[in-house]
Formats: sequence, C-alpha cells, structure tokens
Amino acid sequence: MELLVAFATEDNEKLKNDGHFGDAGFYLVYKMTKDSTEFLEKIENPKFAENHHIKGGDPNKAKGMSGLLKNVDVLVSRQFGTNITRMIKKFVCVLPRVETIEEAIEKVQQSYERILEEKRKDIRKPIIIRN
Repeated sequence: MELLVAFATEDNEKLKNDGHFGDAGFYLVYKMTKDSTEFLEKIENPKFAENHHIKGGDPNKAKGMSGLLKNVDVLVSRQFGTNITRMIKKFVCVLPRVETIEEAIEKVQQSYERILEEKRKDIRKPIIIRN
C-alpha cells in the first residue's frame, strides 16, 4: 500500500522548526511505501501570511489545511498546534525527532507499518518517532 506524505518545510531540506504544521510556507509531498520514496510535488501554503495572524486552534485554519492537502494520508512536522485534534481525524500526524526531510523520510519508512495501523483506526493518536 502506498501513502501520500506531506512534510512541512521552509527550505526543502529541513522540517519546519519554529512553528506548527499549518504555519509552514509549503509542503513537500511524497508517495511512499516501506521501501520506496517518490517526490510528487511541492504545495505552497497560500494562507502562509494569514496564518501568522490566525489564533491557534481556529477551525477554519484546520479546514483550509485539510482542503489544501486533501489527497494526503500523513502529515509530518516537528510540531503541531491545537488543531491536531481536528487534523488527526483525517490524517495520521507524525512527529519525528529529527531535523532534515531526508531523516524524516527514513523515520517514516522505518515506522511504516505503525503508520498504516494508525491510519486504519477510527480514533487516531499522533505518532512520535524518537531517535
């Protein structure tokens, strides 16, 4: 089974480190299996400038993110805000304790079965991946 995975970033190299998933300037989307990774697209966050002025936990912000990433299965970021309670209903939310996208891809692949298991659940919990 393939998963579409979105990584929150500002520079194509590192996971967003100073803010929440919804505050990223853009998202790198990969098609992933346990053994393969294919870059699909870079999605710009059109609400990036606005999101800095929107209070965390705003349901409209979560709705906007869900629409922007509607085909994605997994969201990957170093931090999520209080909207994680809404986002986790549609997505598997993964918090790897690494800095780079390359390291995060490796951690997602290492945790692939765990992520698939969480995706199948009706009530999900965030997955924290430690080093």
